Amino acid sequence: MNENLHLKISLLLILISLLLFLKDYVKHLMTKTKTTFANISSKRINPRVSASPRSPVQYFNEYLVEFKLEDGTTIEFSFPEEQYFTLIEGTNGKITYKGYKLISFEAE
Repeated sequence: MNENLHLKISLLLILISLLLFLKDYVKHLMTKTKTTFANISSKRINPRVSASPRSPVQYFNEYLVEFKLEDGTTIEFSFPEEQYFTLIEGTNGKITYKGYKLISFEAE
């Protein structure tokens, strides 16, 4: 009886997680692509660790760039290492993004 209850709770948690993921995914799909002027306000390297029971611990860096948009809000995107080091704080340009996905940044 107790095992049956644990199974039901586990399945319920999986279902809730799936529904939350789908909600965010649909929200992302319905978000319009936006293009505006922006300034690279800051850059940072976020050290990360990845571990799972079947593989060894892996260390890697996440390269993040924060943009200040024309309306004053800020948004942060992850960049590949090679591209990250070509970007300079204070650079102005045109940014195109959809939700949390960067499509392009064209420096002026």
